[in-house]
Amino acid sequence: MTITKLTHTPAPAMVPISGGQVDCELDLVARHELSNHFRLERVLTSRPGAVTYAAVEIDRKRPVVLRVRDRAGLAAIGALDGLQQALSEVAALKHPNIVPLYRFGVSRHTVWWSGQLVRGRTLGEVVSAEGPLSLDRAIAIGNQIASGLLEAHDCGVAHGDVNLSNVLLRDANWAVIKDFVVLPESGSGRGTPRPPACRRP
Repeated sequence: MTITKLTHTPAPAMVPISGGQVDCELDLVARHELSNHFRLERVLTSRPGAVTYAAVEIDRKRPVVLRVRDRAGLAAIGALDGLQQALSEVAALKHPNIVPLYRFGVSRHTVWWSGQLVRGRTLGEVVSAEGPLSLDRAIAIGNQIASGLLEAHDCGVAHGDVNLSNVLLRDANWAVIKDFVVLPESGSGRGTPRPPACRRP
């Protein structure tokens, strides 16, 4: 990817979005450095050093979730090499109960990866809205989660942060596990970072 110097009018470091704030500088860099590969449609989540977008892969014309991290921040906490290894291992997982990771890469100032954009609610949102699952539904969803995790473990990959917000229901009863790549806070500089993902179970 060819990178040219980005010149822009200084902006505040963070601006509000629904449920949080956007890291403006990283957002501007991402829109510049990744514009040949993705059309960034909206910000889904953001924190310092990290922005997640709903986007479209330009060459394949498919909707994706695009996660962008500040490369220098990851390098500063010793997470850069581990992240790239984790992404490689997660991208190899193929299972109907695991959200696929399509692509990943590094630009001058970012590390990024894209995965399937799943339309649905998290298991936590479903429980909050509808209350406890029925026994039959809980067993069916639990079996699907276990099946996805077993496949990952058979490939030597551990999720590391399975919770209600990391399980999506594609429809009423079909569960998929997302966010196999779990990162420490970029730039926090505190302690030794936990391996981002994909450690041997």
